[in-house]
Amino acid sequence: MGAGRCAEHLDDGPAAIVCCGFPASGKSTTARFLAELTDAVVLDKDRYADDLEIR
Repeated sequence: MGAGRCAEHLDDGPAAIVCCGFPASGKSTTARFLAELTDAVVLDKDRYADDLEIR
């Protein structure tokens, strides 16, 4: 299902979309695109990786 078609179904209520794939496959771009379409929040694990690391 394309990102645009996926966004059409988000009006049904609370939802979470998980973008996964190979490195440099467009996950972050897709997440930002969907966030713009739906006024959603993007949670990027790379931004929080240091805080999530078990020490």
